[in-house]
Amino acid sequence: MQPARAPAVTVIVSLLLAVVPGRLPAALEETSCRLLHELLPAEFAQCAELVVPLDHSDPNSPSVALFVARVPATTATPEPDPLVLINGGPGGSSVDLYLQNRGAFLPVLRDRDIVLLDQRGTGRSLSGLDCDLPEDFEL
Repeated sequence: MQPARAPAVTVIVSLLLAVVPGRLPAALEETSCRLLHELLPAEFAQCAELVVPLDHSDPNSPSVALFVARVPATTATPEPDPLVLINGGPGGSSVDLYLQNRGAFLPVLRDRDIVLLDQRGTGRSLSGLDCDLPEDFEL
């Protein structure tokens, strides 16, 4: 019998934030969702929103929401360590990268969950990054 495991998204996000002392998130609440991209078929996943400070060094800074999705493995007993996909961009969405190349990930999905994280300012993590332009800004 395999030991119980924490949801992959919670484990991965906690590891990603471990470099910020005292700022680990509570368990993320995953909900069923469909990942969509233009004319491609939808992918069913578990999605969550991770709220993090805009400036990790300032505990009073505004926050920004990051989109996290977990595409579950096709086996009933997946490996405990998922593949984490973060698009190096610049500006690219990890979700879109996965959807556009989903066939290449099928061998991984047999045994492992795939966790997708859209970095702030990309893909489904666009909110909270409004920037004011100087009045004398010219294109």
